[in-house]
Amino acid sequence: MPGLVAIIAEPYWPDLTDALEQMLAALAQPDGRVARLVLPEWGVALGHAGPARFATRQMVDHTSVGAGALRPYFPAVPLALLDGEPLDLPAVAGRLGLPAEVAPAGVVAALYARDGAEALAALDGHWAAAIIDPARRAVIFANDAFGIRPLYRSRATDGAWLVASHPAALLAYPTAVRRLDPAGLAEQLAIGVTLNRRTLYEGIELLPPATLATFAAGQWATRRYWRPLPAPVERHTERDMEKVRQLFNASVYRAAAAGGPFSLALTGGMDARAILSALVVGGIRPHTVIHSVPGSTDAMLAAELARRAGATHHFLEVRGEDLPDLVRPAVQLLGGVVLRLDVHPLRFLDELTSFTQVMFTGLGADLTRRDYGGIHLRPAQADRATVAQALFKYFNFQLSVETDFPVLLDEAWYAALRDQPARAIQEALDVVDPAVPRDEVGGVVELQEFLPRFWVKGDLIVRRELETRHPFMDRAFLMAAWNLPRDVRDAAGVQRYVITRNAPTLADVPYEHDGLPLRYPFARHERWQGAWRRAEQQVRVLLGRPYVRVPNYRYAEWIRGPLRPLFAAVLLDPRSLARPYFRGETIRRWFDEHLAGKDNTTRLTMLMTLELTVRMLIERDVN
Repeated sequence: MPGLVAIIAEPYWPDLTDALEQMLAALAQPDGRVARLVLPEWGVALGHAGPARFATRQMVDHTSVGAGALRPYFPAVPLALLDGEPLDLPAVAGRLGLPAEVAPAGVVAALYARDGAEALAALDGHWAAAIIDPARRAVIFANDAFGIRPLYRSRATDGAWLVASHPAALLAYPTAVRRLDPAGLAEQLAIGVTLNRRTLYEGIELLPPATLATFAAGQWATRRYWRPLPAPVERHTERDMEKVRQLFNASVYRAAAAGGPFSLALTGGMDARAILSALVVGGIRPHTVIHSVPGSTDAMLAAELARRAGATHHFLEVRGEDLPDLVRPAVQLLGGVVLRLDVHPLRFLDELTSFTQVMFTGLGADLTRRDYGGIHLRPAQADRATVAQALFKYFNFQLSVETDFPVLLDEAWYAALRDQPARAIQEALDVVDPAVPRDEVGGVVELQEFLPRFWVKGDLIVRRELETRHPFMDRAFLMAAWNLPRDVRDAAGVQRYVITRNAPTLADVPYEHDGLPLRYPFARHERWQGAWRRAEQQVRVLLGRPYVRVPNYRYAEWIRGPLRPLFAAVLLDPRSLARPYFRGETIRRWFDEHLAGKDNTTRLTMLMTLELTVRMLIERDVN
């Protein structure tokens, strides 16, 4: 997986390089290409491990360690390491008068040298950076506005401060604290992510999106440089919709202009279809990709969408028998950021890299259309307590706090943790900008807390070899879309408008979830039944059968088949059943129920990934 690593320790520390290498090893790719900056006389070490496309354009390998001895090295100008891609760096380089051959990290360093840390706030795209400022004897860390390239911080028992883009690197440090955080455990089990800077691990915090963090004179100074502030209107015009479409298309074109070759993760839904429509308008024909099982609705609709767009389409069949050997590598990549078992992209990385280096995804599109946690309250009704209750009810879709927690958690752990998920959501609401309208608060919490964490699962796995770009996660576009009336967003009016105006032929292909075409103006919910009969004939012609939604994957079936030996070996292992926080008899009962036909897929996959995460990252058990 790509990522940054940083150590800030006592000066003249001879073991600094060895510790950096151990942390980088948790991120490094098989080819082992990394960039390093080691200053023992400062007590600072930085490193970057990149994906397969990572090359020498990161920065020169500066080091003050040579032939087993220290030699003084004091940089005269700021030096940077960069993870990800600020999309506007070519324009920034031009404004700075830099030659074209300057590496992206060099552009970031030059921007900081001229304009200071505040200038980093203007960078779009998805990135994280670490900068050495020799004049201030400071180390500066920054990440993108949405936290798509995360940064984690902890302090080891020897006093060293650690920053990295993945918890695995922090846990690999020689004197790292390696324990579960009980509050983080409760939040992961209930809502799928941890909130409010917490992680699954004690002492490791996630820096928020849009963060500038400076370490100087032994102290941290951390602040947010951007917060979303939606201001929706009650009425809109065609001009408003057209502005949103143009901003979205511009986001797609900027991402494409950053370089390729690229592909698009395509389904029968709206989000990737909107990206595809923008590519069509721009005359760009990408490769399109879907991982699925034969006969799924998504696969059939994606193939038709690719045909109409003139794209080269790739159907990658997901088979249960291919998955057992991928589970442990996937758990290592996910690192407890999420407890999910969607491991199949690992199976196809070699094939993907044969025709693409960049993958577009629809990450963030939900923010333009969701009802923000099921909250349909008027502003006057949406007090914080009501919003918190609605959000908790909506996001408690993993293990139920009401029914699963009492039987799974040990009695003492249950007493301590049963209120933690709801408390965490309230805490997340408390830090939202007070100027955000009350009935929009839920959407801001989703953007700042849920989205950058929950949907990273596929991103982390694919980024092992590929760069990813997310056109929906663009500040100008998202705020323009968020300022449209709620009824437009709730009915996915943004995607419908973009697709219909960009490429009407893509709007005629039915929507994967309900089988209706995506034409704009869209049918209101109460009119869908009237439109259904007309759509049914379209679907029958396209699919050759009446519309019945067939899912992409069969994890419930595979856990009873090819994945059964692995699940049994891990979940029923005496170590698993004896964990102090769980009741072993409940785990055994859930497994037996699933084998007997009850669908306990969510329960079992979460317990499986948690147990393997504890073994691999906390207990450092490689078996």
